[in-house]
Amino acid sequence: MARQPSDTQIIDVVVPSPKKVVSVKLEVEIIEELDRTWRALGYTSRSEFIREAILYYMQVVQARRAATSAAIRGDNMGRVLANGEAGAEEVEEEEFVEEEGVV
Repeated sequence: MARQPSDTQIIDVVVPSPKKVVSVKLEVEIIEELDRTWRALGYTSRSEFIREAILYYMQVVQARRAATSAAIRGDNMGRVLANGEAGAEEVEEEEFVEEEGVV
């Protein structure tokens, strides 16, 4: 006879997605500034910081494309974003990046 557990527990296991190595050549000064920045912002590694920066930039590019498409269609919000008038959240992010010296 099979033993029945009295209390069933479910455990979620997070499996990281596979990663590939990408080599990028940068000037020494950029690497030095990059290292100061990711440490100051509390990242655990240069790779983590670069990965997040790339993902963030890809979102920015997609948002700009969507805004441009909306502007072409005649959507008011699209015109505002395409003309560079950002919403409050976008301005805060831009100000943060500028303050941190990333721009």
